[in-house]
Amino acid sequence: MKKEEKTLSYEQDLYEWICLMAEARKLGMTAEEVREFFKSAKNLNLH
Repeated sequence: MKKEEKTLSYEQDLYEWICLMAEARKLGMTAEEVREFFKSAKNLNLH
C-alpha cells in the first residue's frame, strides 16, 4: 500500500469517526459510552 493511500484512508476514517461522534452526542451518549461503542465496533472490523 502506498503511503498516500494509507494517509487518505486514515483521513477518511477520522472524518467518519468525527461524524459518528457528532451523531452520538446528538443522541445523548457520553464520551465514555461512545469510546466503548467504538472499541467494540473496531474489534468486529476485520479489514
